[in-house]
Amino acid sequence: MVMDDPVVLVDDDVDHGDGGLSFAPVSAEERALAARVRSEQFDLLAADASTGTGSEADADPFLALELLTMLPADRLGYDQALSALQAAQRLASFADACRAVLMHALLAAASDDPASAAFVPDPALAASLTVTDIAAALGLPERTAGDLTVRSGELVQDFPATLAALAAGTITWTKAVTITENAHGLPAHANKTYERELLTAAAAGCTRPQLAARARRYREQHHPEALTRRHRAAVEDRRVCFDPAPDGMAWLAAYLPADTALAAYHRLRADAAAAKTEGTAATGAQLEADLFTRLLLHNDSTAGPGQTGSRAGVSPRATVSVTVPLLTLLGADIPADLDGYGPIPAETARRLAAGCPSLYRLLTHPETGAVLSVGRDAYTAPKSLARYLAQRDGTCRFPGCNRAVRSCQLDHTTEWQHGGTTSAGNLAHLCPKHHRFKTIGRWTYRHLNHGTLEWTSPTGRIYLTQPRT
Repeated sequence: MVMDDPVVLVDDDVDHGDGGLSFAPVSAEERALAARVRSEQFDLLAADASTGTGSEADADPFLALELLTMLPADRLGYDQALSALQAAQRLASFADACRAVLMHALLAAASDDPASAAFVPDPALAASLTVTDIAAALGLPERTAGDLTVRSGELVQDFPATLAALAAGTITWTKAVTITENAHGLPAHANKTYERELLTAAAAGCTRPQLAARARRYREQHHPEALTRRHRAAVEDRRVCFDPAPDGMAWLAAYLPADTALAAYHRLRADAAAAKTEGTAATGAQLEADLFTRLLLHNDSTAGPGQTGSRAGVSPRATVSVTVPLLTLLGADIPADLDGYGPIPAETARRLAAGCPSLYRLLTHPETGAVLSVGRDAYTAPKSLARYLAQRDGTCRFPGCNRAVRSCQLDHTTEWQHGGTTSAGNLAHLCPKHHRFKTIGRWTYRHLNHGTLEWTSPTGRIYLTQPRT
């Protein structure tokens, strides 16, 4: 079974009426590229992975989506909407398969094709530049783009049947990744049996957690290396992760040996249960979070309900940087900015500023009179200019990068040796990686108005990055 061109879902000039879906116009170049990708990569894959069951319309997500877009959504019956939802899921899987093939092709071109705009002879640098290009083009964090390229390479090179099932829409991207990531370390001769067994389970309706459990069992039964040795190697990758969340909150997670993590979790639950006396308003989950904070910051598990961080009357031991508007300190309800996170409530900012002697306090005002340029008189920015730029930029100014300024370097946009000045209009914070990309000339940027930077990629694509303030 050969599916239609994946890009041409609807006629560009058709009015689909109120409630229907609409798509951006598709250029002739995009149509030609889609046709080429389909003819070279996915006709055979889809044919191999097809179950051969169901009607042609059921098996073809593009036909189903085209029918859907020509109807107002509120005129679909329940069963029709459910069938269209299944078709949309198959379409998403096919798009993920396309993305995997294209990402792998980009990496190959960057390191193997001298005619490529991104070609460099150093394979490691070529891969890093390509991941950066992909991240900017798709609006993704570089770590996410890097993970996607690794998973894409595994699918294309080592798991062709899984890629075929993804292209046919019989599995989702998360299930495909579950299959590939649990195969790490299996002997090559076991891959096909492993892949076939898991694809059969997925076709039978296994959810991703169920599929992951099957994959782990198979891996433990067939892995040539003892679990003890693998565990010792995995322990070397232990780490703590910080993930900002809305409303002045964040997640703090740790990747630890399972027994250690479970023991710590059980201790938190037990201590929280002991602390929950009759009449305590805090929930068990809230008490666990409070105790977790006290243990980390003060080595103290005796906190009462709601006592976390500076709320307990003791400042965190770690140094943080917070930018507090002067009016906020005077009582105005204007959010402050916590370095590495973003806006925090005015009440929190005032408490930090008043009660934390290790806090580096930077008070700002629209009329600070900070020096914004020293021209050619000095290469190094004076403290007032450096502080202004740190407040303006907040993070590395490369597209999509979120490294805090404390981990960045001030870059002269026009190099000092080429006549560049030490001024706000010629300086920007770049992390070491992106500073290197700019220095070797693969990426370039220029200053526009009000702190906006215009970046040009190796392929000539343009990206804008905005200042934090």
